[in-house]
Formats: sequence, C-alpha cells, structure tokens
Amino acid sequence: MFFTHEIQTGETLENLAQRFDTTVEEIMNYNEIRNPTRISARTVIIIPVPIVPPTVPSPRPPANFSVRVIRGLLYVLSTDRMLYRRSQPVRMTLVKTNITDHPIALRYPTSQRFDFYVRRGTAGRVLWQWSADRVFAQVVERLVLQPGQSQVFRANWDQRTNEGEFVGTGVFTVQGENVADELMSQRVSLRIRIV
Repeated sequence: MFFTHEIQTGETLENLAQRFDTTVEEIMNYNEIRNPTRISARTVIIIPVPIVPPTVPSPRPPANFSVRVIRGLLYVLSTDRMLYRRSQPVRMTLVKTNITDHPIALRYPTSQRFDFYVRRGTAGRVLWQWSADRVFAQVVERLVLQPGQSQVFRANWDQRTNEGEFVGTGVFTVQGENVADELMSQRVSLRIRIV
C-alpha cells in the first residue's frame, strides 16, 4: 500500500521513514530520488506503508482490505478472505495508525473503542453490529495516539443477524469504526460475498 505525502519544511526522508515504518531506501526507490538531501518542501512523494504494523503478528497479509485516512489517522479494514461459504466465520481487523508528526487526542464516552457493522449490499440496513447487546463501562476516557502508534481491533462474525438468523448468500458490506467522539460515524467499508 502507498501513501501520498507532501513534504513539509524541516522534514527529512529519515524522519518520514521512521514515522511510516519504512526505510529511506524504499522511499528513494519508489520516487526515483538520487540524493535524499536535495528534496524541498511542498514536493509530493509516495511512501510505501505496511498494511499491518510490524508489531501486530500476522502470518500473511489480509486477503481483502480497504484503506481510508480520517483526521490524520490511517485506517485499514480487512477480512481474512473475500469469498465465504455459508456459516464460515468472517474475521475482521481494523488497524488505526497515527500518520501525522504530532500526537492525536481522542475522547471516548464509554469503555468501547470500536465497532463493526454488516449490511446486505451497499446501502441495506444493518444486519449485525458487534456492539449490540454488549455493555460498556460509562467512563469518559481520553487516549493519546503518538505519531506512528497503532491500535488494532478484531472481531468475528458468524454470519447471523443480531436476532440470531443466518443471513444467507449474497454480497455484504463490512464496516469498521472507531467510536471516539471526534471520529463517530467515520467508517471504513469493504465488500464480501457469501456463497
């Protein structure tokens, strides 16, 4: 995966490589830069970004993923495959990474940090929501995500609605969301098919 970045005054390839968990050599190769000291502010470059941060053990890259940048946070929503048999568990992962050069403070009204949703098609009603029927402590918390720091959220969906009925076959939209006050209703979506 690649991220487009406009170089700001004072930034170097070295600190960009650290922030995005890559190497100066990779950035130079992707952008055909011969001399890393001769880049100027406002130059737009491509930075290779890992799909899953290296601190998160993963035997293989995700088979199906979607990427979105929201308020300085890089979101990667993934499922372990694109095509599922009926009643096969759908494994979902949402990785949120601060890709800025400053800390990002987030306020949570409860102990809940994330949510996952499943809809039939692209605009159908929500069939399943991870947080449905769960209880969360009513504690307001403030979390600070440092530059380059990630959070990883995972859940499994058993292909049943929140009422306990199997959804059957078809195309479904999986959505992931961080529930901080600043990020509510900013979802990342991808599609899966059940056959």
